Amino acid sequence: MPSLGEMPDEPLWYDWHDRNSYFRIIPRGGDPLWFNPNTSTDPADPLDGGRFHPFDSTAGGRVPTLYAASSLKAAISESPLLHDLPLTPTAHPLVLSMAKVAQYQYSVLRPVREFRLIDLTRLGSDRVRMPNELISWCRREDYPTSRAAARLLHTKYPGARGIRWTSRRYPPVDCVLLFGDRIADSNDELVVEPPPQRDLHELGTTGFASLQAVMLEADITPSP
Repeated sequence: MPSLGEMPDEPLWYDWHDRNSYFRIIPRGGDPLWFNPNTSTDPADPLDGGRFHPFDSTAGGRVPTLYAASSLKAAISESPLLHDLPLTPTAHPLVLSMAKVAQYQYSVLRPVREFRLIDLTRLGSDRVRMPNELISWCRREDYPTSRAAARLLHTKYPGARGIRWTSRRYPPVDCVLLFGDRIADSNDELVVEPPPQRDLHELGTTGFASLQAVMLEADITPSP
């Protein structure tokens, strides 16, 4: 990882406009605007947490986070439903339980006003001296490194409301992570498009069609 002094004064910025909707997978009945406080996870433990969380701010507090993706297929692929399925060939077929799918729903979000995010897509990661192999495209066992990168970015760019990167599981679609300590009130700064919670497991719905498409692409077999 670079030092703060080696990073440029300005990253590549991405402005998330109010006309651009993003998708978020949530536990059934969950709050679409809930930020994970990350207080029960250890930044050094790669088996718990996510690519860019948890991490602590320089003030010492744990930074709450919210993940979303610019397509429903990417959101599904990066969610707990598929995230831990192997990316490499296996001797056994990949199976996804529909009972597990029924435990989740999805929401569609957009900002009330423009959010400025650190853009790690294209040459954005090179600009901040953080190769994609170490952050956006790293494996789970390397998550402590990508979390350290998130902490550096959060520290270096106090005007950033979050991070944008290319989905590892569903490129070239992008994902975003919002810094909860820089979102004063999610209910005032984010809009949830109605209905707020949408099913993934019900036949005939957009959610099920997207889930089915992802499973077909990844050769995943449904099970009860």
